[in-house]
Amino acid sequence: MNFQKQVSSCIQWVVATWEEGTKNIHYDQLAFVHRDEAFLGAAGILGVICVMLAVRLLRKTSAAVVIPAVLKNFHRTPFRMVRFFPLLCWVSGFVFFLVALADPMERFVREDTVHLGKRVVILVDMSSSMGSDFETDALSKKKTTKEKGVFYAVMAAAQAFIELRMKHNYGDLVGLVEFGIDAHVVTPFTIDYENILTSLVLAGDPYDWGRIPSIEKGTIIMKGIEQSVELFREFDFLKSSGNAIVLFSDGEDNQVIDGVKTLDEILVTARKHDIPIFFIRAHYDRTFEKDRSTYYSVNDDVWEDAVKKTNGKYYKVADEPSLIAALQDIDRLTPGVIKTPRYVANSPRFPFFALMAVCCWSVGLGGLLAFRMFRQFP
Repeated sequence: MNFQKQVSSCIQWVVATWEEGTKNIHYDQLAFVHRDEAFLGAAGILGVICVMLAVRLLRKTSAAVVIPAVLKNFHRTPFRMVRFFPLLCWVSGFVFFLVALADPMERFVREDTVHLGKRVVILVDMSSSMGSDFETDALSKKKTTKEKGVFYAVMAAAQAFIELRMKHNYGDLVGLVEFGIDAHVVTPFTIDYENILTSLVLAGDPYDWGRIPSIEKGTIIMKGIEQSVELFREFDFLKSSGNAIVLFSDGEDNQVIDGVKTLDEILVTARKHDIPIFFIRAHYDRTFEKDRSTYYSVNDDVWEDAVKKTNGKYYKVADEPSLIAALQDIDRLTPGVIKTPRYVANSPRFPFFALMAVCCWSVGLGGLLAFRMFRQFP
């Protein structure tokens, strides 16, 4: 079993080294740290070869052999040059060995690491309309307060969503944005899940929520979406796949209510950059009060149609079970693969050249042992 593991590890190393040499090495940027040692090694090997040839020439004895008729009719095969193949393999391996001996290195390397995950912006409505009662049981353990408002429930739900992603060992890049009449970034993109969880705990504190200047002035969802898209732009992610926005709101929007903007206009920036929105509309069965005399309800069908145009999904949440089910569905719908740039200083590249030297020598030796044609005059 241990032998099989060692063989498997060796094969994986060979494959990884080969892929690195064929895809990631920038040959025009290589610096040779031990160039002098390589020159000395080459001179030493060539010196040994010259000495051996000289000794052989001195010891060679001459003998006259007369074959008058055979040479005239001797047939030369067109494949006579094939006998030099093992020699070419050994010379090529010698060259690769010298390059590896010179210790090639890239001073500064940008590499793309590929891992499972998404670039997710958690967008939370911070307006005063999110203060209506919302009973929770399982999510209460994640709340920092005993308050029963929708806002506290969705903040606990956002924490639960992050913990779901952690269970899958995803490498998500997660950012947190809050909005009301205006929007601001709480935490930019990070792979540190604990940092995001801490931000959600702090943002869900009743004292901090009450201190937000725009909390009593209304809700403009478009502001939150534009701020989220801007966050993608700042990190140069707009042209990349694997982006998503998870929006927590009760759906009340002043621009829609007052007829200033249509839903298509509100979501146009997300559609333009192919960013799906997963909209959890908390307390969807609630009616809102306008000017203390007029009651209205959010048109869920219109919202659902607009969100679908972003390739996202709309969730009508009335209680805790439906809220948890929405989180699980979003988690299921948001797998993916993202590429993250990684910068490495002084990255050694000699393993690939050492591997090529061993391969060339092995092929040359294998040819001599396996094929008689390499050991005789054609």
